[in-house]
Amino acid sequence: MSAVASEYQFVPLGPSGRGAITRFANSVQAHIKSGAPNPPSPFAKYVAERITNDDDRQDFIAAVSGPRGSGKSYTCLSALSHISEEIANIRGGSPLDYFDPRTNVLALDDAASISELIARKHHNKFQCLLIDDNTALGNHDWNTRASKNAVKIFLTMRTMRNCIFLNAPLFKNLDNSIRDFCQVTFWVEKGFHRGGFNVVRANFHEVSQSGKDYKHRLNFGGNKVDLWASFAPSKTILDYYDIAREESAKRLATLIAETGSSVRERDYSSNKIPTVQKNLQHDIEAHGDTVLKMFKENPKVSMRQIAARTLLSPLNASRVVEHLGLKFIVRKKND
Repeated sequence: MSAVASEYQFVPLGPSGRGAITRFANSVQAHIKSGAPNPPSPFAKYVAERITNDDDRQDFIAAVSGPRGSGKSYTCLSALSHISEEIANIRGGSPLDYFDPRTNVLALDDAASISELIARKHHNKFQCLLIDDNTALGNHDWNTRASKNAVKIFLTMRTMRNCIFLNAPLFKNLDNSIRDFCQVTFWVEKGFHRGGFNVVRANFHEVSQSGKDYKHRLNFGGNKVDLWASFAPSKTILDYYDIAREESAKRLATLIAETGSSVRERDYSSNKIPTVQKNLQHDIEAHGDTVLKMFKENPKVSMRQIAARTLLSPLNASRVVEHLGLKFIVRKKND
């Protein structure tokens, strides 16, 4: 990366590789030990301007991936805190008006938190949301209520021009319908929790007409950014986040105790009635009165006549006759 800009600090890394991460981490650690305030984030400013711009009317969705325990939630909280600060600078108010973990951290299994979020529409504009449910978004869970809830949130909150971060262990394992919504992905390269920061990489995703996904490094003011430092969020944000997770866990535990399962069951509601039975019900509603009338007029009516009159196949016609209790086949044998 090139020289330091007047507003933002871009650190030259030298040759790429693991040594670059070490050099960058040492630079960040020295900055923290100096007692200087955290530098402003060009990424946070970009997102805040994107969702608050009245001309573009855009939303923003990003995913944060990384190894277990690397600090994905930590990174999400850090980014959303910075973005909410930039939104407050643009629109006024407190950063907590735009990102309060007690209400803006969602677990997709927790239907109550999602319902509460969607219900308070007049407070939802420019909100920063964290979907902190890294096991509910996989491509093997496409038919769960959790995965469907995610898509519904994206569609519902688009008009509110929100910023949404997903906590996802591996980006490629996200369900396609969710992955296509993400504009930027972060990968936690290494966590330095004791030092008060994480080192992450970020990529902008561009989809071609053929559907191929291209990744580009973020570029601000001619500076292509390789590594980012996600500084520790404030203690207030961390405390509020712990409260949100604890309350959500209690609601899920209550639900499991009452029903024997969580809401994250596979939803096969559309297939509860077999197709054959659905077709039979349709045929009875459409032709039942006609069949009854034909039997009343001629008790010895043939199956071929019924099929010709109703335009049903002989098999479907016999099913309608049997369901209506007319016992057509028995009567013909007696004849």
